[in-house]
Amino acid sequence: MHLAALAAMIALYAAASLTGAGVGAPEAFKLSDLAPHLLLTHAWGRDAKCWLEFPSWSISAEWAAYLLFPLFAGLVLKTRRAAWMLAGALALCLGSFYALDHLHQLRPFWQVGREFSQMTAQIGVLRIMPSFVLGIAIYAFSRNTSAPAWAAWPIVAVSALWIIAVSTFNLWEALTWFGFAGLLFGLSETARHGVDKPMAGDRFVFLGAASYALYMTHLPVDIVWFHALEKFGIDENASVLLRSGALVGVFGACILVSVFAYLWLEEPARKWIRGLSLPQRKPASVVPKSAA
Repeated sequence: MHLAALAAMIALYAAASLTGAGVGAPEAFKLSDLAPHLLLTHAWGRDAKCWLEFPSWSISAEWAAYLLFPLFAGLVLKTRRAAWMLAGALALCLGSFYALDHLHQLRPFWQVGREFSQMTAQIGVLRIMPSFVLGIAIYAFSRNTSAPAWAAWPIVAVSALWIIAVSTFNLWEALTWFGFAGLLFGLSETARHGVDKPMAGDRFVFLGAASYALYMTHLPVDIVWFHALEKFGIDENASVLLRSGALVGVFGACILVSVFAYLWLEEPARKWIRGLSLPQRKPASVVPKSAA
């Protein structure tokens, strides 16, 4: 899916250059960025304008987290006090949020965002680590701790209201971590107790499965959609009705493309990869104690 979206962006850039349509930010489309995109290292602090396929910054950051997963998994398996681990993960989230928000002051020569939420293509690898650790800590906590079935949805509601309150009253944004943690735990509890309807319905599950394709393909769809509308005179100066219709239309187009991408590209590719005959590692032979 990443390779397909990357190819689509390169094709759009090439077509715009050849037809003289122009590119809004030509400095952001450099072929020298192709190798880091293919290796998924472009959000590791390399370049502030590594935007060849901008949404892929997040999977670049995830790739770094996956490389460290064995270390985190070892901590989870060995921990005896999951509640303390969860508290430590939340403290890490708050501390890292504060530190990364002020990173540009300590290291002004780094090409990083001035706020935590801006650290995407610049240094997204630092942004993902605390949330990755928090997710693992929530899993460790929920392995042996469960809320009553009647409390699952209230936990979700309170957590969502907490996030809305932090945003509405302009409180410190890092406090939303508590809301995110509550959402993850509460939603997992709805599934554990079988009270996750209607979210567990076939349509919602299918859209959830296609959400990665939606995320990876929305940028080229967005570019094509709005450039096409400009040819018909529909731009930021158009009437409110036309602009509203354009927004509704691009949402529908993105969902439609993601469904086809999921069914015809992502799932077939996944099945093909799983069907590969890879060399199997032989189990290590155990030497009897008497022989030793």
